[in-house]
Amino acid sequence: HPECPERLQRIMEELEKQELLSRCTRIQPREATDKELLLVHQMYVDLMRSTQAMTEAELRSLSEKYDSVYLHPLAVGSVLQLVDRVLSSELRNGFALVPPGHHAQRDQANGFSVFNNVAIAARYAQTKHRINVLIVDWDVHHGQGIQYSFQDDPTGMTDADYIAAFYHLLLPVAYEFQPELVLVSAGFDSTEGDPKGEMCVSPQCFQLLTRLLMSIAEGRIILALEGGYNLSQTAEGAAACVKALLGGACPPLSSPTAPSNHHPEQPNRISKIYSQHQQLGLEQRCERLEVRLATEEELLMCHKPRDLFKLGEEFNSIFLNNQSYECALMAAGGCFRAVEAVLTGQVSNSVAIVRPPGHHAEKDFPCGFCLFNTAALTARYAQKVSNNPSLRVMILDWDVHHGNGTQHMFEDDDVLYVSLHRYDNGSFFPSSSDAACDKVGVARGEGFNVNVAWSGGRMGDADYIAAFHQVVMPIATEFNPDLVLVSAGFDAARGDPLGGYNVTPEGYAHFTHLLLTLASGKLVMILEGGYNLTSISESMALCTSVLLGDPPPSILSPPPHHSAVATINEVIRHHAPFWKSLRIHNTLFVVDPLPWCPHLDSVKPLPPAGLDVFKPCEDCGSEMENWVCLTCYKVFCGRYVNEHMVIHGVTAEHPVVLSYADLSVWCYLCESYVHNQILFEAKNAAHWAKFGEEVPPWT
Repeated sequence: HPECPERLQRIMEELEKQELLSRCTRIQPREATDKELLLVHQMYVDLMRSTQAMTEAELRSLSEKYDSVYLHPLAVGSVLQLVDRVLSSELRNGFALVPPGHHAQRDQANGFSVFNNVAIAARYAQTKHRINVLIVDWDVHHGQGIQYSFQDDPTGMTDADYIAAFYHLLLPVAYEFQPELVLVSAGFDSTEGDPKGEMCVSPQCFQLLTRLLMSIAEGRIILALEGGYNLSQTAEGAAACVKALLGGACPPLSSPTAPSNHHPEQPNRISKIYSQHQQLGLEQRCERLEVRLATEEELLMCHKPRDLFKLGEEFNSIFLNNQSYECALMAAGGCFRAVEAVLTGQVSNSVAIVRPPGHHAEKDFPCGFCLFNTAALTARYAQKVSNNPSLRVMILDWDVHHGNGTQHMFEDDDVLYVSLHRYDNGSFFPSSSDAACDKVGVARGEGFNVNVAWSGGRMGDADYIAAFHQVVMPIATEFNPDLVLVSAGFDAARGDPLGGYNVTPEGYAHFTHLLLTLASGKLVMILEGGYNLTSISESMALCTSVLLGDPPPSILSPPPHHSAVATINEVIRHHAPFWKSLRIHNTLFVVDPLPWCPHLDSVKPLPPAGLDVFKPCEDCGSEMENWVCLTCYKVFCGRYVNEHMVIHGVTAEHPVVLSYADLSVWCYLCESYVHNQILFEAKNAAHWAKFGEEVPPWT
């Protein structure tokens, strides 16, 4: 039988094999009380308790009364133990190796599931700890038991499909919901080769999905084992999730493919950041790397020979003294050392607290406080020292200013440059149309230059998070980099004198957490701009904390600004031809109703009794999805039930109908939705009957 003890045994063996079990804290399980079981289940608790004294024949006889249920000792209490330990901060997260539960309904067992472990845990957390709970169910089978417990309050899918669903749907909803605990119904029957799932998801994909969920609820996440009947794949999937919970880097997936005191770029920037790292105890958790000066030969990887001893006034926003050249060499050399340590495995990731910044520096001249382009040089240096000229490098630039220099350095398909910056229709520094969304790269690099160019509004966490979910992470995951470099400017931070934006330190922590799911966690963060000493030090310190494995703090995530949505949609429009992961939007659409149609004269006044939105279909009695005819006001079911309204529209020649489901109006003859003032009276009456309030006045 597929639901057998060997499932748990193989998982434990795999955890031992990968030396993960010794890094975990094992929790002694307890039995759930009747009171706890009754949080979700009803009278069949007594029946289930009676199974403890039944013989095997009696158990088999009882099992036959249910759909795919075979009775065994229960483990709801194990999940509740984890809930208490995680919410008390005794543990950061947990994984419960228990029999499945997500099919179990309030009053009956179903689908190998006796008690609904996750549903009970959610109710338990709500009632005892009074928190919001997010339940994520990635088992290949629908967890109808969980859905039924909470509804009152095609085959062949791959890694790319699951990841797209997370970025485009699940994560945006989760960030808006702001849960304080995440419970995962962790079934592994969607893995390739599972006899029941018929999907093609790799075990490693679950490590990425787990890591993404760890950005929510300050990392308070509990996985409860559900299905999975290919024993080796289930064991590998569970082990991959445990790796993520222990802070392990996500493996790569298969590719679908002396200035004046008032000047902002001042030495206090890096000294204040370093001091903040010391105060928070981050410095002693890091390994310090000895730095060196970059050589002139190394500079030629990106820059042409040039004389920096010209007067600073000859350049755009460049201020020089006798030590400027050496400082710039040390900044580049420090980044070389940081990336070398990451690529050789000496460290998992690294932070380069360097100045001057670099992303404005062009091949043949400095610009915008930048002498040499440290990020571009580091990308080329990484390709050189790895003995892999085609090493795939992603440069993510979240400095509020466009990295014009970095963009111009690359015309390659092995370097992906993504910049999120203030543009204001070309009026914001560096004031070039090259920063626009439609600049997608040239030659072999076409499609590998992504500009999220904000215009209008003071962008903050919600806007950047939306861009990460909808654009940055889908493209980055498809690009599948071997290394991630972050041009980490913090001048989009709240309070920066140059940026004027509202990104919080916690927001930057979430960006970092998302990026760590790429390139097996090989990430180098390079300081760029940022001129409010408090915000840059707090922001970079939180990024370092996340790089060390700490969960990002919770953030408020209101809806993104309307102009941010417009920018994101523009980026998607320009880059969908190059990236399959963005073409999901080709299958999602917004309906634009007709403002008028020639059949509106068929709409008659409301009947004196008004509208009954709960009235069943007059032909079949269905209450699933009904429509009302706006000519005779008869109620029939829709085309996806029994088509009685479609038939009525044809036979009675009454073309205009109103949906009681979503209050939209459809014209059968125009084959389109319609939105016109003539329809307002009927829509308003239906809205009042359904929700007890009127719709906003017609404008």
